[in-house]
Amino acid sequence: SCARPPRPVFTSTRGMSRQPTPTPSKEADLPNPHSIDLIIEQTVGFSGGVMGAMQGCPDGKMVYVAGSWIVVSHKDDPTSQTYLRGHNQPIMSLAVSPSGRFAASGESGKDSDVIVWDLHSLSLLYRLSEHDHGVHHVSFSHDEKLLLSVSGVQDDGGKLIVWDVSSGMIVAQTRKSKHYVSTPAQRVHHTLQRIHNTALLMPDSTTRAAVWTSRINQDGSYGFITAGHNFESQARGPQFWTLNPYNGELDHVKGETRKVKRSYTCLCWSPREDLLLAGTETGDVAVFYNTRLQEIIPTCRGAVMNIVGPMANGVFVAGGYDGSIVPFSPNVSLPYASGDLLTPGVPDVRRMPSAAEIMGGVSSMTYIQDTDEVLIGSTCCLTYKMNMGDFSLGVLRENHMGPVTQVCFNPNADDLFATSSEDKSVILWSLNDYTVHFKSTHSDAGICWCVAMSDQYVLSGWQDGDVRAFTIPTGELAWSIHNVHAGGVRQICVSYGQNFFATGGEKGDVRFWDMGTKSLISMCVEHKSPVTGLEMFDGDEACLSSSKDGSFAVWDVRRGSRLSAHRTSMGAVNGVALARDQLQVVTTGRDKQLTFWDLRETHPVQRVQEAHVGEGTCVCISQDGAIVASGGADQVIRLWDFSTGRLLNEVVGHSSTISSIRFSYDNRTLASTSVDGTVAIWKLQGGQESTAPEQVSDEVAADQ
Repeated sequence: SCARPPRPVFTSTRGMSRQPTPTPSKEADLPNPHSIDLIIEQTVGFSGGVMGAMQGCPDGKMVYVAGSWIVVSHKDDPTSQTYLRGHNQPIMSLAVSPSGRFAASGESGKDSDVIVWDLHSLSLLYRLSEHDHGVHHVSFSHDEKLLLSVSGVQDDGGKLIVWDVSSGMIVAQTRKSKHYVSTPAQRVHHTLQRIHNTALLMPDSTTRAAVWTSRINQDGSYGFITAGHNFESQARGPQFWTLNPYNGELDHVKGETRKVKRSYTCLCWSPREDLLLAGTETGDVAVFYNTRLQEIIPTCRGAVMNIVGPMANGVFVAGGYDGSIVPFSPNVSLPYASGDLLTPGVPDVRRMPSAAEIMGGVSSMTYIQDTDEVLIGSTCCLTYKMNMGDFSLGVLRENHMGPVTQVCFNPNADDLFATSSEDKSVILWSLNDYTVHFKSTHSDAGICWCVAMSDQYVLSGWQDGDVRAFTIPTGELAWSIHNVHAGGVRQICVSYGQNFFATGGEKGDVRFWDMGTKSLISMCVEHKSPVTGLEMFDGDEACLSSSKDGSFAVWDVRRGSRLSAHRTSMGAVNGVALARDQLQVVTTGRDKQLTFWDLRETHPVQRVQEAHVGEGTCVCISQDGAIVASGGADQVIRLWDFSTGRLLNEVVGHSSTISSIRFSYDNRTLASTSVDGTVAIWKLQGGQESTAPEQVSDEVAADQ
């Protein structure tokens, strides 16, 4: 809940709207039985497709977006994390106030809110609910008294709202703002998406670049500048705004562009604020002096997406969508008042060679003046730290840059886990410090649908139908099997003895393979739709599979014959889990239920109705058999008592559909993955103990 807001700085009621009622984060509305504590340990992920998704604070804090969460970390220790959760939809804009006291975030989608956070107390101050469709930009004034938020054309033609930070009230607003910018424009967006193979989280609709002045006029008015592209009139250029916060008057004048047409992507002031530096989609920086375009500096090969500076040596740094980090300097000694427009051919224009290049485009840059360092985020969802003294570049964190499809733990090493992703990669992580042991990308193999681990290998199934095994921990490709399944390998599972592994295909076939010879042992062709789950029995003689055709079955590994089969009454089975007694099974799927089965019975023995608001997408059982964990399209992770079906705990885990969930072998950790590209590591602590099911028998019932 939110503290009572302090007394407003500006008391005029003109231009002000109702004070929004702050609301708690989404998980606060959920019942919490407190039987099992599910505590977030680490979030692995970065929304690199969001422009400005990483911001820095003067004290070295690093604030960045991961789906619908804001992660507060430190540039020197990225694994030390604190989480701010309040959005129900992916965040698409982020700002940190100049002193680092406040942060503001705007979400995408309909009924999109702006949330103001106190970074000192790590609490939610206000939820501002005036934008109706996507908040594309937020920024604080230099004195942190005002907040600017801007939405796109879908929101009544575009709303520009200025808020009082002390009260959460509207100071001024306008609609159908003068220009809009796609960052970059749709044409460049799609081209670079193909080049970098990056899943941009922001839509093709409009966003905005803006910057405040640090001077307050004699009448108490503030100034800020916005820039972009007006799709209707084709008139392009910055807009220079003047705001009187006491009466809500908001006026603007157009920048003089001298018929030079550019789409602007970012803005930055010179130290004296006499020069405005505007990055453009064509790869140059436009320099404005007193609202008038004076200089064009060619900078990057692609769009200039970020400008920061000046650095300790007086230069600015531009980050391009081609991945280049380029120092440059506007020549402040030139007589701008003369009115001559400087072109790239003028010798006095200084553009230095590229200092470095990163993987993907530069989606965010922030300068830490005290340490003369720049924090950089890429569209490939990597984060970097660059020392501006020698331009040395180091990777802070690696992440997947697309939906994460599956997670698994190493059966005999508690400190390793692996993930697969639609970004065509497999990553092996350390559970101790969340560093990457290896990342293997195969651009020609399509989506990596699934992953499993043995003592020696990380096994993965791919859209091209191949299985690829990577050596632990080096990541070298040890071996591969071609054409395992037509249409792609959807599921993979290693036997307990690690003598063989099972695969499930896009067309519903299940196959068993010898781990040593890589030869086919047997195959089962009865499912009519993609295989959604595989579970091995103890003794490695039988395997459980589930499918989107609404059935699950038990197979004899050696013979390839069916031992039992069951069918749900409603729709696909999206996830299946086998209990430790080898007789009981839990499924979830399109029916939104959590269903408990006994393999000796035809019908379910228990159903949990409406276990998830949307489809249930995944389910697993703890190694001691006491707890069932499920995830769904409603973004919620729920823990259940296996014996009674009682809800133990639930938490909003991600900002999109949860794609997989898995307990570690020591029962202390739960990992979840999501379509939003994040991996969450949870610790299970305390709570009331649950009773594991009685170990009955290892035999499997005959065909029903």
